[in-house]
Amino acid sequence: MDRETKKITLDFCELEIKTYLTWGENEKIEGILLKGAKGINSTGVSDFDATILTEQKYVLLETVIVDITQKENSIGFKREWFDNLRLEEGNEIIKVVNETLSKSKKK
Repeated sequence: MDRETKKITLDFCELEIKTYLTWGENEKIEGILLKGAKGINSTGVSDFDATILTEQKYVLLETVIVDITQKENSIGFKREWFDNLRLEEGNEIIKVVNETLSKSKKK
């Protein structure tokens, strides 16, 4: 299946990202949150492992980012590359991905 992608130029790299999630991709990403729920009973969840939120972000990025180009080199998506970004840069990528995906949900 060919997917529509979008190129986004940031100060420090260019991203090629998918413009929408498939149903299965969305279920996989949302399902990660359930792994963080602990002590589920009739009154709800008594505890939540918040570290699962980081894992969910990585899976979202790995799913949506088709390619990353930095200094004219295609580097794909690597967690190590992402981990070494400045905080502002990582947050900017997350923001752009979330904005792109939320626009596709509104269509």
